[in-house]
Amino acid sequence: MTSAYGNTGDMLSRLLEKGRDVAARTTELASEFSRQRSMVRKKLEDEEMVHEVDESIFADISMPSLSAVDGAHIVDSRAIGDICAAVAVAAGPGDEPRNEVWMDCVPRNARNKEIVTGIMSAMEIRLAASSDAEIVMVDGSLTSALINISKAIMHASRGKTELERMALDLKTREMRDAAMEVLTSKRFVAVPKYTTTNDEFQGKLPESLKDFDGRTVATMALRPGEMMRLFKPDDVRARSYEDKKKQVSNTLGFSEAEYAEFVKASTSVVWSYYRPHAWTPAFRFDVPPVLYDDPDQGRRVLKAIHETTLSPGIREPLPLYIADTFAKQISVGVSPIMDMAAVNYHEDDEALILMIMGYRT
Repeated sequence: MTSAYGNTGDMLSRLLEKGRDVAARTTELASEFSRQRSMVRKKLEDEEMVHEVDESIFADISMPSLSAVDGAHIVDSRAIGDICAAVAVAAGPGDEPRNEVWMDCVPRNARNKEIVTGIMSAMEIRLAASSDAEIVMVDGSLTSALINISKAIMHASRGKTELERMALDLKTREMRDAAMEVLTSKRFVAVPKYTTTNDEFQGKLPESLKDFDGRTVATMALRPGEMMRLFKPDDVRARSYEDKKKQVSNTLGFSEAEYAEFVKASTSVVWSYYRPHAWTPAFRFDVPPVLYDDPDQGRRVLKAIHETTLSPGIREPLPLYIADTFAKQISVGVSPIMDMAAVNYHEDDEALILMIMGYRT
């Protein structure tokens, strides 16, 4: 594999030589992981954190109507500007998913990605809050979308571009009401695909596992048909009201009294991990604190997760998988835009080159 630019075969052979050592090291890590499992499980059992979920508790509970909400966004940087798009999809109840869609070409700016992410999250919140399903599954945590919206509004504070003004227009009564609905109604459950923290397990893990995320720890410790206890934020890490306000700024324009309720709701979300089947990982689920005192609704949430993860080939609840699949179609809708524009433009060859040239090459 020699060319005018050098011998690529030498690089590949060196990588393959190192690959043997890396594979051996990976095997060692897997063995260490396996050895630690029983110790971690015993520690969590001693702390009364592991609980069996007897499937018989689902027998007298009818399957709730379900909806799942997910979104996607694209910021395609071209030399002439950014092609931006955001979509949100609500799958169920019923056969036809609901959706919100936005797309435009805007002046290129480093803040555009954060702003478009917030616009997408606002779409997700509106679709979730307007659903009439008995249980609404939300991708991500219950607060991640609200954090995205806050970031978008802060990045758009100058209000100079149409995109920035669109983000500032999220400061409406409708948006505030939708946010509070998602945070306080027991209909809502968030099922994040990924987790990055493990605060609930701090002090209970050996040194080799102390940086593992909570979902991985729960998957390692739980047997099929088990769950962790519900975790309350203040039990995991107590914080003052002033510290909590730093987590959720008042970018949506709540009144002082409303903002106090918003801070309380957004920093009181409870969560757990549930491993319904042998072929699934442990799923983290976040729920409003009102569900903590409603065991019947808690059983409905567990049944919804149990009954929508029956296929070994799908690694998340089926309604969320469907919503995610629909949302990913955003790339199909955006990809031909530049070709369409190029076909219609005939005035200036240099401008045409800028139109079709990617910003990063």
